[in-house]
This record gives sequence, structure tokens and C-alpha cells, in this order.
Amino acid sequence: MSNGFDYFDIQGSFRNARPDEAEKVYYVVQHTKAVIYPDYYTQAVVEFFGRLHSLDNIKSDIAQGRIGVLVKDSEIIGTGSRTGNHITRVYVLPEYQGLGFGSMIMDELEKKIFK
Repeated sequence: MSNGFDYFDIQGSFRNARPDEAEKVYYVVQHTKAVIYPDYYTQAVVEFFGRLHSLDNIKSDIAQGRIGVLVKDSEIIGTGSRTGNHITRVYVLPEYQGLGFGSMIMDELEKKIFK
């Protein structure tokens, strides 16, 4: 049974992250967290999520086929992960938020869960 993600092309495509993309995924997560989270969470929570979504954890999740990336115009603009039926680490770069990309990631992850 494959952990792979289906593709769709509604302004972007969602696919499995490759090992060589770990640093790009890490950037999307950390940059989005740094820009968005301080408006909603305490500094302690922001720092906790920074540690939780470390580069090592992202590399491990990619190796296990748990991370997908949303690609638009050849750039990774978002990411989402799942472990079993648990969705985690859904991030969209701030400049792409509010355009439906987060919903696209969630929809694709949910398709995999409901399979």
C-alpha cells in the first residue's frame, strides 16, 4: 500500500515531498510560523512549534512518505503531513494565504485518509 499523494492541478499540484526538498519544506514551516504565529500564540508556543517541526523531524517524515508539498510555478508554497488518519503540519507561505491553498492541502490529505 502506497503512502503517496494524488496529483491535482487547480492552480498548483500536491505531491510527495522528496528528500532533497527537506530544507524547502523546513523553510515553509519555519517562515510561516515566524510570520503568522506571534499574532495568535505566546512566544513559548511559537518556540515549541519551531522545535517540533525541526529539520530532522521533517527529514524523517519525508523518508516515511508522510509529507506532501504544494507546488505552484515550480516553487513549494505549502506543505501538509499525515500520520495514519491524523493531519499535521499544514502550512502555506504567508503571501499565498487566503487563496484556498490550505483547503487544497487539507482536501488532498483527507482523500488519503478516507481511502
